[in-house]
Amino acid sequence: SGSGGSQESESANPSASSASATATTPATKTINSVPNTAELKVGETLDVVLESNASTGYHWKVTTDTSNIATASEAVYAAGATSMPGAPGTATTRVTAVAPGTAVIRFQYVPPGNQTPTNSPQDLTVTVTQ
Repeated sequence: SGSGGSQESESANPSASSASATATTPATKTINSVPNTAELKVGETLDVVLESNASTGYHWKVTTDTSNIATASEAVYAAGATSMPGAPGTATTRVTAVAPGTAVIRFQYVPPGNQTPTNSPQDLTVTVTQ
């Protein structure tokens, strides 16, 4: 009951009409800083990629408002390109547009052993359309 590990996809044709009726999966957008704003359509995703350093014990705490307009995953840490001990990496949070409206996703950098952020909240305001 394994899924086929690879999927073939057609390459984009730059001369194709934008009025095409074929459904496509929208590409995931990426931003690298907060505070920020983003516009998404229902079903689209946005990766928020922020510098982080897991070796210090600090981590990004991500919270969403209660609007159910957009959801956000927990931040997932990835080590940086250098193998130097203590070098920073990135933390990626995936935001998914659920329903039309405006949502606020709050990012706070929290010190180790503490749930109280030391910095002011950094908000991402997401506007979702149909």
